[in-house]
Amino acid sequence: MVRRRTKARPTVNFYILIAAIAVGVFLIVFFLNYEPTATIESGKISFELEQPSVIARDEEVVFEENYGKITYLAAEGENVAEGAEVAEIYKIGYNDKVLSDLLDVRIKIGQYQENTLLGDIIDQNLVAINTSIEQKAEEIAAVTSGQAEGDLLQLEEDIKRLQQDKLAYLKDTVTPDAQLEEYYQQEDELNERVESWKQVITADREGVVSFYFDGCESVINAGNLENITLEDLSGILNGSTMSLVSRDSQEKPIYRLVNSYKWYLLAVSTTEIPEFEMGRTFTISFDENLDKQYTGKVVGTRDEGLGYVYALEMDDDIGPLISTRRTVAKVATVFEGLQIPSSCIKIVDDTKGIYVKEGDGSTFVPVVVEIEKDGKSIIKPVNEAYTLSVGMEIMT
Repeated sequence: MVRRRTKARPTVNFYILIAAIAVGVFLIVFFLNYEPTATIESGKISFELEQPSVIARDEEVVFEENYGKITYLAAEGENVAEGAEVAEIYKIGYNDKVLSDLLDVRIKIGQYQENTLLGDIIDQNLVAINTSIEQKAEEIAAVTSGQAEGDLLQLEEDIKRLQQDKLAYLKDTVTPDAQLEEYYQQEDELNERVESWKQVITADREGVVSFYFDGCESVINAGNLENITLEDLSGILNGSTMSLVSRDSQEKPIYRLVNSYKWYLLAVSTTEIPEFEMGRTFTISFDENLDKQYTGKVVGTRDEGLGYVYALEMDDDIGPLISTRRTVAKVATVFEGLQIPSSCIKIVDDTKGIYVKEGDGSTFVPVVVEIEKDGKSIIKPVNEAYTLSVGMEIMT
């Protein structure tokens, strides 16, 4: 008897296997052809940096031949006009005894004038002047002892003016007798000798006066920016000083005349700071003056191999930084514009760019990365011929 063979029917597992194979093939094909994308958005990324820096000012150091004594006529930090009297200097060889004798005679004249004027009558004008002098003297004493704060040079200039006002008032008010005439003659003779030693120094242009020097003025200067090296700046930041060079070894510095609205911040870094792009502006503050914010524009970048030097030009009033050389600058700004994931930035032939999706393909667009932070970047196209806008789809 012959048996008939029956065909085996496919089992459920067979169909599951076929389905799994089909899904696998689909997924393989899908992923082989899948190109992940992202969308250009509008965004903001903040930038903050604390950077060791050196301040270079637009300033001139005024020198004169060696002198024996100097009297400051302008106050530290005073804004003077062209031709203003800044200081008096006395030539080497001047005689302190003559100066002392002149002072003694003037004291005698003042006392004699007061005694003659007052007598038994109270001169209210003279009393008012004397009271002002006493009050100013008390202020100077308080500042000198540390009990109060103030500009000592300015206070001394104030009391000097009051004393001059007193002398002028007494001379105009008191009619001289024989004794007073004799005192006047002695004063004239002594004063003539003093004047022969004295030279008044005046400002040759408008500016802010300072009598403090750190030796770096001739090198770290706004007019010498291109010649300032990384080595110069690193040395200053590490505490080294320079010699204040004059035109003649027989000269000594008297004062600095500073353009307070044109100065530079020279930032030093061992690594590149790509955000410091030429022409870009930043908000800057300093520990020396936390209440004041300045605006600085990048006007120079230089790679010296061992580090980078960046120059930021400042046109705000320098204020209390007039004698600051090394500092830590707090630099900040906000970058705003086209924002993308940083992973979308590709490098093709050493050029940074992104692939913009177009139909079934894509186009490589070179871009400038203005800032990259926390996986996001603010970009702009290198060439204006390429138009990038919010909502465009790009390859990741």
